Amino acid sequence: MVIIDSRPSPEQALDEQIAALAQVGPAERCFALSFSCQQYYLPGEPRLRLLALLVLSRSEASSSPRIEVALLPYTPVLADQVAALPPDRGALLEFANSSGAPWLSLSDPLELASVSIPKPWGNEIWYTGIEARGQSAVTANGLLTPLPWLLELAPRRLSAGMPRQLILLKELDPHPAPVFGDLYFEVHRSKLEVYVVTHLDSGAWPGGVGGVRYGFSPQKRARYASDRAFKRAYLRAVQEYEAVRNKIDALLDERRLQEGFSVSAPVPVAMLAGWLADLPPELNEAERQLRETMEVFTAVRPVRPGDVVTVTPLTPHSLLHGVRVIELQTPDYERQILSFGQKVLNQPRWDTSEILEEIPLESPIQHPPQRWVLSPGVSAEQLAQFPSFEVLRIVLDAGVSLPLARLRRAFSSYGKDANYLLIMGLKGGVSWDQDVNQPLQPGSARLLASCCREGHFHTDAGGTFLAAMPREAL
Repeated sequence: MVIIDSRPSPEQALDEQIAALAQVGPAERCFALSFSCQQYYLPGEPRLRLLALLVLSRSEASSSPRIEVALLPYTPVLADQVAALPPDRGALLEFANSSGAPWLSLSDPLELASVSIPKPWGNEIWYTGIEARGQSAVTANGLLTPLPWLLELAPRRLSAGMPRQLILLKELDPHPAPVFGDLYFEVHRSKLEVYVVTHLDSGAWPGGVGGVRYGFSPQKRARYASDRAFKRAYLRAVQEYEAVRNKIDALLDERRLQEGFSVSAPVPVAMLAGWLADLPPELNEAERQLRETMEVFTAVRPVRPGDVVTVTPLTPHSLLHGVRVIELQTPDYERQILSFGQKVLNQPRWDTSEILEEIPLESPIQHPPQRWVLSPGVSAEQLAQFPSFEVLRIVLDAGVSLPLARLRRAFSSYGKDANYLLIMGLKGGVSWDQDVNQPLQPGSARLLASCCREGHFHTDAGGTFLAAMPREAL
């Protein structure tokens, strides 16, 4: 079988093979592409050579070919083995399985495998995250391919030509304990985020209403003669708390080292609570009083499962303990921390004094989602419409189907050229073209390439899922 050296662009080589298939010839085209993947997310950005086993197949039902692929790290021995294979789909599929590589179809929804990232407040669960500390993957039949490998092969089809700007999809799962499970109170200069609340810990929120710290308190602000005076008082409260926080964190770092932990590693909550109990009582009491004094300046927005919170630049926010959310955001890896009830593990100090003057004291108004009917038994809600992407919540009644083409048209950025989609299950089970063996369940996610074939989402008992699409043109 032929191996094509596809430097510098594997997708261009793929396009050329698709064009050749469109000419008079066999209905199936099997080949391999050799290409280099820049691992920009690792220190030094090393390059990794990969080998893609590809099958293109035509059908009378579609003008676009079906694209199937398996990706393997390149070695000369592997290249010799692949070159010796017959140009046959069955042979390539068997070779991929024996080599531990999943056989993937870009013409169908790709199942995303998550990676869990420990945090001092709980866990982040990434579905499209790509960083040195973890990379999401694509999975089939229990096997995994790193997502950045696939994006390097077909960036236009899988990420609108911007593989490093793929919409970031993740879940935030904070500890249920107060303070220990509260996230950083932070702002972003450029990042855009939307939270969809999926679960409240019943022990943390027995009344069924949780909270997101969001902006500043209008009541506290009204007690000051000017906004400048309010900000000065808030900054003073933050700095007084940070001083006692630093004293406690220095003592806890000693315990970390004694117990074999790195000073920058998360510590289990039960262990951390035990260490805090060993500190001088007057230090713990000072921490509590100063933290409460500082937090009086902020506002808490009540939330229930299903609620949506959008976070625009320079909006102070902090998800509170026991409130689990799905988060979609721009992949801008920047933040400014205003305060935190624990040690910040990856930066030495807070950013309050540097950013506070830029922050408006009026919080953005949260409008209820716009809702409309796509077709009988199918409704859509617009949860977020940012300059770079938008998010819909799709609700299907029992027994109805939704064509992929109709879902794409529901987005305001829909154009003549298809774009990629990210979808994630919220309720029930939603199948793709009657594939009941692998339905989209709550907490599972799929990436639909721009070349995904036309098909239908279907549910027998009713289902709800999120769908996100970038707004940049292909």
